[in-house]
Amino acid sequence: MFNAMRYKIIMFLFLALLVQNGQAAKKASLQIVGDKPGACIYLNGKRIAFLGDDGFANIHVEEGNYSLYVEKPIADSLMGYSATEEVNISGSMRVDLHLSYGFSKLGRKRWENDRQGVVDEALLQIEMISIPAGQFSMGNDSKGNEQPRHKVKISPFKIAKYETTFELYDLFVLDTGYDLPVNNGWTRGQHPVINVSWDDSQQFIAWLNKIAKPAKLYRLPTEAEWEYAARAGTDTRYWWGNELGHNNANCDGCGSLWDDESTAPVGSFNENPFGLMDTAGNVYEWVEDCWHASYHGAPADGSAWLRDNCKRRVLRGGTWSYFPKYMRSTARDYSYSDYRSSNDGFRLAQDE
Repeated sequence: MFNAMRYKIIMFLFLALLVQNGQAAKKASLQIVGDKPGACIYLNGKRIAFLGDDGFANIHVEEGNYSLYVEKPIADSLMGYSATEEVNISGSMRVDLHLSYGFSKLGRKRWENDRQGVVDEALLQIEMISIPAGQFSMGNDSKGNEQPRHKVKISPFKIAKYETTFELYDLFVLDTGYDLPVNNGWTRGQHPVINVSWDDSQQFIAWLNKIAKPAKLYRLPTEAEWEYAARAGTDTRYWWGNELGHNNANCDGCGSLWDDESTAPVGSFNENPFGLMDTAGNVYEWVEDCWHASYHGAPADGSAWLRDNCKRRVLRGGTWSYFPKYMRSTARDYSYSDYRSSNDGFRLAQDE
């Protein structure tokens, strides 16, 4: 009798285990929808699928609670797009995800293990060009806010070959928690940073000087320095001549791949005689000067023209969405120092 009772208990436990296993093995169907086709899909840390070209993926798993992680790293970068969500998967269900920009998994690990090395590597992309001393005629007597044309003497200085990129600016954001500039859905990386104000550029430059400890502090160029460097010894409408030509720059009507669509990666066009790139078009560039409606009273030594309570700062060089006339070497514009636009970026300068 004892053996019979023990047998029944064992059979009961065995059948209960079978039922439990049968319930645990019940399958569920999960459709994942994301805005970054090709992204890797992880469940509980294990890669199981990819988002298709249409942004969809269908997977079949056992019902239960899972940690869902979807990531699309950016090639040759610490950055990527990712989304994390805790999901209770049962039956047939769908999860819609928006992947946010930030460090990739490997990028985050590398940043934590070798922050200074990452920064030092990023700083290598800041190629500064030495600009010789000289004198030039600044302005244009036929345009209102470019008058009067006047002689300006320029001391030697350095200016960046390229506009400041998202790749470098994003490190500042990730290191400090500063506002992350949006990129209008375009590529970041080696595209010029946009949606940054003059005030933002000052915060970035302060961080850069602190972390890079350069022999000469980084700063924005003065308006006179900018025009002198952009002209590069020329006296024509654009540094390459008086005719717009085809595919010499990125603007609305320049004949480039990016015209009136988006920014171009820095360095996509020919360099000027000083070796600078993208001084015409692509993005407007903030300079140090306060806005003045004419050159009456402007300094003749190339220094920044400032004033008390300066709320408007000068922009130079034209942009991807403006007509060619705005990217003439003498053309001027301005905006409020706290204003952010997809047309505006900046370029670094230094004393020689």
